[in-house]
Amino acid sequence: MSKNRLEALPANFCSLSRLSDLHLSENCLESLPNDFGKMRALTLLKLELNHLVSLPDSIGDLNLVTEVLLFDNMLDTIPASLFKMKSLEMLNLDRNHITEIPSTVSRGRERGERGRD
Repeated sequence: MSKNRLEALPANFCSLSRLSDLHLSENCLESLPNDFGKMRALTLLKLELNHLVSLPDSIGDLNLVTEVLLFDNMLDTIPASLFKMKSLEMLNLDRNHITEIPSTVSRGRERGERGRD
């Protein structure tokens, strides 16, 4: 569904519980549904080149997602839950309006959790 003029997703969109790849690039989305995290089969999330100003906290429930593309949006904050995605390998937040990274991002290492160097 990339390269359209979607401004919002329908209320029942998040009931697509078996969807693995979601391509919503180059639309006019300003927000995602609060229950976005119900789409637990997702492995790829492409939301670049939209008008997103925020992300729902439930995005952190997408534990199978390995790649998230959010560049060229209007995000000024990042929910800490985004960094709880267990399978996340690649996150692109280039060209947004982000001024601060949640302090919880670095806490994993302080507790002795291992990350890739």
